[in-house]
Amino acid sequence: MPILHVKSNTIADFTGTVTVPTSNGGTATAAATDLIRPVDWNSQHGVSFTLGGDTSVQSTAGGTDLRIHGAGGITIAGSTGTLVISGPIGTISTAVIAPISQLAPYGANSLSVPQNSLIIYPCSLISHISADHIRMPVAFTNSSSAVASCQRGHTWLFGIYSRTSPTATQLTRHYSTSYTIAASHSSNASMMLSLITAIGNSTSYSTTTISSAGLNISQSLHSWRELVMPLSSVLSAGEWWWAIHASSSSAGAVGNILNVSNIGMNIHTFNRVGINPSTSNSAFYPSIAMGAYSTTTNALPASINFTQVRNQSAFPIFFLATGTV
Repeated sequence: MPILHVKSNTIADFTGTVTVPTSNGGTATAAATDLIRPVDWNSQHGVSFTLGGDTSVQSTAGGTDLRIHGAGGITIAGSTGTLVISGPIGTISTAVIAPISQLAPYGANSLSVPQNSLIIYPCSLISHISADHIRMPVAFTNSSSAVASCQRGHTWLFGIYSRTSPTATQLTRHYSTSYTIAASHSSNASMMLSLITAIGNSTSYSTTTISSAGLNISQSLHSWRELVMPLSSVLSAGEWWWAIHASSSSAGAVGNILNVSNIGMNIHTFNRVGINPSTSNSAFYPSIAMGAYSTTTNALPASINFTQVRNQSAFPIFFLATGTV
């Protein structure tokens, strides 16, 4: 991609020395080669780019003839006055996110993510994914029958991780989002739910508050439900890792106020012959960063080493989706 002036200067270059004006109104002599000459005007100009995001080889590119190449399923096409960059035809907008593969079978198994635990698992996308939100299926039990005032709240953090190369053993956080919900109850006299019902864009939520004076409003939040979280990321085909973090808080005798469990897959954990199966490492799943983060945490780590992943048998599932919510 050489950059040239559209018009060429056809005047011959000066040679030897020339007389030039000075800043005080006089004149001086200068070598012609020290001036900008037609040959310089007609030459190629250098260009330099600094690259960001997911980069490879190096983070800068430049020169007098910078060429654009397609890789990773990207096609480059050119014609007079036109440059076309196109991605894979197989881009899809929805996917089931389950351990190992987006096509892995899943069942309606109920499971709980332990307090401040982080569950991680890989998924191999067979195509580019273009989605604008995440749907997380859960099961709620929310009875308004209680004998004392109480409050309960839940927060879920969802993270997307990748690694720099097929042999790297460290994951880097690519994207994160969250969901929160809360309930309060006052001795059968009133109940209030504060919850996210929809999303506006990748950073905004639509929330609502449902309250009742002595009436049962559990039908507003009971049984099978979907938690919706915004997403603003196009994911290429290949390896990705998903992480779900759960935390909750309560005060008073909460009973069945806002009990919740995730829907997911239960998988057998393995270990080598001669090693206790309950051993947290030295097994296959941690070697592919599939399991539980080695310590409890209140946030999604910026990076995760494979050595920080321990055996885990229960994994929540998610749906990457697109459309109005």
